[in-house]
Amino acid sequence: MTRAGTARREGKNGRPLFWLVLMAACLLIGGSLWPEALVPSEGGLDKWAHGAAYAALAFCLPLLLTGFRRAVLAGLALFALGLLMEAAQLFLPGRWASLEDAAANGAGILLGWVLGWALGWGVSRLAARRRAAAERP
Repeated sequence: MTRAGTARREGKNGRPLFWLVLMAACLLIGGSLWPEALVPSEGGLDKWAHGAAYAALAFCLPLLLTGFRRAVLAGLALFALGLLMEAAQLFLPGRWASLEDAAANGAGILLGWVLGWALGWGVSRLAARRRAAAERP
């Protein structure tokens, strides 16, 4: 099967995950631009929320996209989105931009992306072993 056929097959199976990620990204953008902070900043709780939200989105990128390069570029685009959301908060009353929030976003993206890539790699290795075992006489 050609690479295009493989990408098309994987893309069709990943459609529900794509829509879920798109909705999560919209919620993330909406929460970032909400006039008041949705998570209190006491005790660093907002940093954990930033990291977790971006980690969840980044986790899905390697599972949705075929190829290492595309997944890396999507991770960088997600980081750029996080920076854009922080910059937008400069213009919102009751909100403020923070380098610590941007760092939490980046750490979450890195952690989520690595875990998603490792899961995808592990699943593909397991599938390859099963195919090889099934082909043996």
